[in-house]
Parts: sequence; C-alpha cells; structure tokens
Amino acid sequence: STIYIKNTEANQELIDKFAYHFFMPNFNQKDITEACSEDNLITSPDIKNKLITELERGIVINPNDWLHHKNLALVYQNCQYNEKDLIKIEEHFLQASKLKPDDTALYYKLGFTYIKMNNNELALQYFKKAGNNQADYLVGIGTAQYNLGQYKKAFKTFLKVRKTRGTFDNNYYQTLARTYYMLDKNELSIEFHHRYIDLADDRSAETYTDLAQAYF
Repeated sequence: STIYIKNTEANQELIDKFAYHFFMPNFNQKDITEACSEDNLITSPDIKNKLITELERGIVINPNDWLHHKNLALVYQNCQYNEKDLIKIEEHFLQASKLKPDDTALYYKLGFTYIKMNNNELALQYFKKAGNNQADYLVGIGTAQYNLGQYKKAFKTFLKVRKTRGTFDNNYYQTLARTYYMLDKNELSIEFHHRYIDLADDRSAETYTDLAQAYF
C-alpha cells in the first residue's frame, strides 16, 4: 500500500526515513523500464543510483520484503545495464526466490541471469525448477542446452517451442539456426538465419559470419 502524508516540518522525520521520491511501491518491470527511459535519463541522469538507494533503504527497514529484492534486481537489469551488475542481479533474485519460493518467474529470471554469466549448468537447473512449459521458458532451456553442447537435446526443445503457447524473443531463431548448423542441417540453418535477420534486424558481423558458415 501507499501512504501519503503532508510535506510539512512536523512530518520531516517520517519523510526522511520512509519517503519514496523516485521508486513507487506499486512499480512493476514495465514501470522500472519507463523510469529509466531516455527522456528520464536526460532530466535525471542519476536515476539508476536514486532508485537503488531507495530500494536498498527499504530492504534495510524490512530485510524480508521479497518484492524489494526482486525490484532491485530489475533496476540493475533494466536501468543502464552493464555486465558488472550481474552479481547484484543474481544476489537479489536469489534472495527474492528464497523469500518467495512459490514464484516460478524468479527461477526463470535466474536462469537467464546465469546464461549471461556463462553458467549454463545453473541456468538449466533454474529453468527446470521453474517447471513452466510456456514458450519463453522452453527457449531458456534450449539455449542453455545449446551452450552446453547438447545440440540434439536443444533441437528437440526448440521444436517444442513452436508448438507451445506463449511468446518468445527473436533470438530464438538465431539459436535455432546455430543448432541446425551444429547438426549439419545447413539449408535449415540458412533459412532460420535469414528469418532471424529479418525479424530482429540484426546486421552485425557476427550474424553474417554465422550465415556465411552455413552457406560454406
């Protein structure tokens, strides 16, 4: 809940201790992303640090608030993200999952955090722990299997994705194309590399190198 009090001298002690100026308690991932939009960064370039400060203060007041841990991880993940933030993202998603073990979405987020940390064994463990058969969860499992060199398993998982309800990122097509390549199915690899390029508009050197190798 949110409590409003008058901004008066008599209430200053309460305001200093508890007030949120940048983070609202009802924020979700979309709100956090909007708070870190380009327009907000122009007017408040230090918004990330301000959000972190308020959330860390909230955790000090109530260490068992799983939602603050989750939101702090989301701030690190969505607001001016850099690889150095991965340790903090892992730390706070883990703490949130310990405090709220029935929230399977936290295991899903941990899975992708571990993929970014190149710890695909743990990524696979947390994706499976999520126990959800939606398309985006299966993409996570398949990506971890591909990174571990389990190409046949990844292939079977990716085929399930296309028959499963839900949405998924366009990067799915790139990893599927790379899986086809590793299984020596080059015509299909070429087809899905082109599909990925068209959908994601990825014109990077890495993408064209992948495509060239399949043609070769």
